[in-house]
Amino acid sequence: MARKKTVIVGKQLERLEWEARFIVGKLRRGSSLTRKDQLNCLGRIGRTMKKYGLNSIKHLKPGHVQRYFAELRATGMSAGRMANHATAMRHLCRMMGKPDIVPTNKELGCARDLGNRTKHADRQIDPATIQAVRSRLSANHQIAFDMAKLFGLRQKETLLSCHTVERDGKEYLVVQGAKGGRPREVPITSAEQREVLAHNTSYRASHGGKLIDEDLSLQKGLKRLQNQLAAAGATRSSNANMHALRRQWIVERCQEILKQPEEERPQLIAELVEHVGHGRTEVLRAYTSLLT
Repeated sequence: MARKKTVIVGKQLERLEWEARFIVGKLRRGSSLTRKDQLNCLGRIGRTMKKYGLNSIKHLKPGHVQRYFAELRATGMSAGRMANHATAMRHLCRMMGKPDIVPTNKELGCARDLGNRTKHADRQIDPATIQAVRSRLSANHQIAFDMAKLFGLRQKETLLSCHTVERDGKEYLVVQGAKGGRPREVPITSAEQREVLAHNTSYRASHGGKLIDEDLSLQKGLKRLQNQLAAAGATRSSNANMHALRRQWIVERCQEILKQPEEERPQLIAELVEHVGHGRTEVLRAYTSLLT
């Protein structure tokens, strides 16, 4: 009898990759992007363990774990990305009854400490570099790029957000696709914001109501955006990626807050935390030291 093959979205999984995913089972916590990332990490773990000569993922030992993370460090992977792999590895080992073979994030060199999270805080973007990157993008991705710059949105949010509401005489952008499903609205206060929203609406009107390419799903549209951004030079090292635009937007909002009377600042800071889609004020320290 022919052996059954496991295929996901047209890709045949290798045996250890399938084992890792099967042992962990259905992921129920986190956003869809977080769950997808965890599956990707599990897949990489499985493929790497096959390279190490394991016949089953259940044969995983402490030495394999140490070697895996040493190789991740050697590639220059950021502490945050390595921590995601550590989460996946820890989940897998716990499900196999081996919870103690994965060291702590600190021991692995990927602790999500304040030093790692704030090392890019207050880093300013270069307008010329930003403009050069933008010029290499397609029309719809230029709009997404502008949405990140003018509203402080994450990648997925830039592709989905366009609808506005008016409340108490003020206009807001309703953010769609927010991380963790956390609903939020961003104030519309400038002519630049209104202009990019007009372009966004116009593009959607002639492209099936979508900012992503009409023939693509959201997942594939997001991937195309990411690939085009990378090809255009929107990387962390160039400080011209969408996260840099989001950080710049937050820094500028903080600068405005510091111009206000001191007694008004706590409320303004709390509102900013909501506008950027976080649940805690201290997270702003990853973007700027202005409020410390």
